[in-house]
Amino acid sequence: MNPKKANRIRMINSIKNLKIKPNICLIDAEKIEIKDYTYLLFIKGDDLSQSIAAASILAKTTRDNIMIEYAKLYSEYNFDLHKGYCVKEHVLKTQQFGVLPIHRKTYKPIKDILENNF
Repeated sequence: MNPKKANRIRMINSIKNLKIKPNICLIDAEKIEIKDYTYLLFIKGDDLSQSIAAASILAKTTRDNIMIEYAKLYSEYNFDLHKGYCVKEHVLKTQQFGVLPIHRKTYKPIKDILENNF
């Protein structure tokens, strides 16, 4: 499954699993439909809505913290420095030390490493 599709599914499931059903859902840049929910779709929602901007910050901070924890498990990959973004250093470390279970195998740089047997 590609990242955009996975993201849409996670968004829908997150909204449906809220303890209190929201009066309206503010959705940033994803074309999703949620049956029995009222929602507004925004392009560049973090520029237009403080709620979307705050959610974006929380998501980024959460992801960074997860990567810091992965850095403790896989110190040679330097996840604490690049947070797993596919920068040149991360590609080189992955070529050197191999693809981990946490890597998304369908992501082109990782897929290329697997196909070229680095």
